[in-house]
Order: sequence, then C-alpha cells, then structure tokens
Amino acid sequence: MSDYYGLKAIGKRLGVSYNAVSRYLHDPKKPFLAYLRRPPGRSVRYVYTNDELIRLWEVMRCQDTQKELAAKRATRQKRKLDALAEANKKVDP
Repeated sequence: MSDYYGLKAIGKRLGVSYNAVSRYLHDPKKPFLAYLRRPPGRSVRYVYTNDELIRLWEVMRCQDTQKELAAKRATRQKRKLDALAEANKKVDP
C-alpha cells in the first residue's frame, strides 16, 4: 500500500491536476478521503491519503453514480407512463 503526501502526489496517482484534487476535497456530496499528516522526518503537515482510502472513495463515487442513474431511469419511466396515460385519456372519452 502506497502513501501519498501533498496534492501533487495525490493528483499524479489519480491522473488529475492538484486543482482537481482540491475540488474533490471540498466536494460536499462526495468528499475525497484524506487528512492532514506529517510525513516521516518532516515538521509540516500535508494532505495525506493512501491506496485503500482512494479505493474506498472510488467505490463511494460508483455507488452514488449508480443511484443517480437509477433515479434518472425511474423518472424517465414515470414520464413515459404518464404520457401514455394522458394519451389514453384523450382517446377514450
């Protein structure tokens, strides 16, 4: 399991810029799993994460995406049924 200290290192691991990592950290719906930690031998704290936390965050994002898609599908299906019901009302007086 690898450790990642700093936005640049985390961004490199995710394949995005450090600005994107900063946005992920401040996302109110799906915040990125990281915390402040001192690297060994350093006195300054950096944003820290590891492979396990990244994997958990990715799973959370997938679950949220699946829920959003299911909700959209249900809304689309309801609209179709409502349109059919409305069409049937017009045909059958």
